Amino acid sequence: MMYHKNLVVGYILSLVVLCACGTCSAGVDGNFSPTATTIPVADITVCAEDCDFTSLKAALEAVSTTAGLVISLEDAVHTEAGIAVNKNVTIQGKGQFETIIQAAESVDAAIERIFLIPAGNQVAIRHLTMRHGNPQGDVRSGGAIRNEGDLTLENVNIHERDC
Repeated sequence: MMYHKNLVVGYILSLVVLCACGTCSAGVDGNFSPTATTIPVADITVCAEDCDFTSLKAALEAVSTTAGLVISLEDAVHTEAGIAVNKNVTIQGKGQFETIIQAAESVDAAIERIFLIPAGNQVAIRHLTMRHGNPQGDVRSGGAIRNEGDLTLENVNIHERDC
């Protein structure tokens, strides 16, 4: 009986530690499963075809894009640079490994960064990878992002950039 009690206590402690770290949850039957990040439904979509807009710049410049909206990149790889985010919005992908936004096809080909967040703007960028930013005329000021506002990054990977 003591062995069974120690096993149950060990299971509970393992569950508490793992779930406190946000890495898993246990079902009713006690099986562990990974906890997935829920990606909210977007208000505006951006992709090459069959979306609301084909570029983030156009989506951000639209009068219909108002504060608090969620803009979703739907393509696996989206190439666009020099995006000034002048509105309080959230820009999201489908996940770090599912969505890439890049300033150019390669870091050597890039001449701009991906994002500029001007002062006075609250922006969240989440669930994507940024790469190939290279602001050649603005050295040491952010290869992928130049942030002058209030920026939140969540589940974002930034690599292969020059600054």
